[in-house]
Amino acid sequence: MVSPRRYRAMMERVISTTVWSATPLMAEIAARWIEDGTFGRTVEREEATARVLMAKRILAGYWGKGHRCGLAVWLELPGGVDVGGVYGEGAAEGDFG
Repeated sequence: MVSPRRYRAMMERVISTTVWSATPLMAEIAARWIEDGTFGRTVEREEATARVLMAKRILAGYWGKGHRCGLAVWLELPGGVDVGGVYGEGAAEGDFG
């Protein structure tokens, strides 16, 4: 930083309150998590959890079982529902397949 000497203390305070950076330890941990896949797995788990919670909310009347980080859920369909028909309609509409 270059400034007139009389403003230097004020400039140092301004810079120290407006400039943020990660500590070396946190930066190293973040870099290692990105490199070894830990970060990606964590993000994937969070995404899976969000999707399961959304499905649970939308399908509340049919919810059976499902792990909060799972990629699949078990639905309790009412008696007489043709599972093959439900699957066929969903696949035809491109919802799943």
